[in-house]
Amino acid sequence: MKNRPRLLIKPMGAINPSLTKYACMKTRDILGIDIVLLKKEKFPLNVGLGESACSTDLLKILVDKLDRHRENDLMIGIVDRDVKNPIFSYVFGEALPARRVAVVALKRLKEDFYGRTADLEALESRLIKVIVHEFGHLMGLRHCMDSSCLMSWASIVEELDAKSPSLCSLCHTRIDLAIHSWEPLPAHERPAHSLIQ
Repeated sequence: MKNRPRLLIKPMGAINPSLTKYACMKTRDILGIDIVLLKKEKFPLNVGLGESACSTDLLKILVDKLDRHRENDLMIGIVDRDVKNPIFSYVFGEALPARRVAVVALKRLKEDFYGRTADLEALESRLIKVIVHEFGHLMGLRHCMDSSCLMSWASIVEELDAKSPSLCSLCHTRIDLAIHSWEPLPAHERPAHSLIQ
């Protein structure tokens, strides 16, 4: 089906290529859509100083990158920093569905952030969960009330770990319907940057 969405994954910063490759493969298995891992690039210098970046700035950069791709593409950027927004001091991820972009922050998904021994398996699992969660938002899903569902809200990494590695049956049905009724959004019909506060 030619109108099915295609998810582009854009790593930015010092991210292990095998981590993103594995996450793309597993996310493809969960969602059943085409996923393209784009070339990694340096973290943008104009997105705040220090270890924390503003999600608004990152989403603007991703919108510009997405505009160069096909009209049925969505993009999730993966960054090696902490990400904050005007409301929260940190987020694991944030989506801008109207512009079909989202960002995922690796920093707090890592065990060593909490002073614990690095755990690649935990990092992989968390990353996949956040990618699927943000993709769900890009497809129009809201937070789920089922705390084990990948679409439920998680404010701490322990809540993320407690989630199932899949969507609940209702969210799975909703995302499947959204994928199969997908309509490409030509660049000239996409909302202006003013939607990003």
